[in-house]
Amino acid sequence: MCEACFVQGYSRFDSWQTFEAFEQELRLKDLQWWGRPVTWPAREPLTAYEPDAFRQCRTCSQVWALSSPDHAWRGYFLPEDEALAHVQGLRSSGKAIPWGCAGVIAASLLLLLVRWMW
Repeated sequence: MCEACFVQGYSRFDSWQTFEAFEQELRLKDLQWWGRPVTWPAREPLTAYEPDAFRQCRTCSQVWALSSPDHAWRGYFLPEDEALAHVQGLRSSGKAIPWGCAGVIAASLLLLLVRWMW
């Protein structure tokens, strides 16, 4: 982390205004798009907490992970190692819904089916 990229990350974006201000700042930074690091685990299907993109600072070579907020999901922008720990913490705590909207819809349909059959 350096002055050319970001001194600290965001573990969550509290509002859409915060995220829009962050996006504006991100556009002004000298970060290049970066592929998925080999140290990052395989993508889990239909999870909200997976990073959308990775960026690398051209000055300090720090790789950043960005997960954009979406409805109730508040997202994050953290250095790769912190982001990985953050995601693993979400998985182990059960705070993240692993199937996102698809899980909620599937559970709702299952409940409707059970009620209809009852």
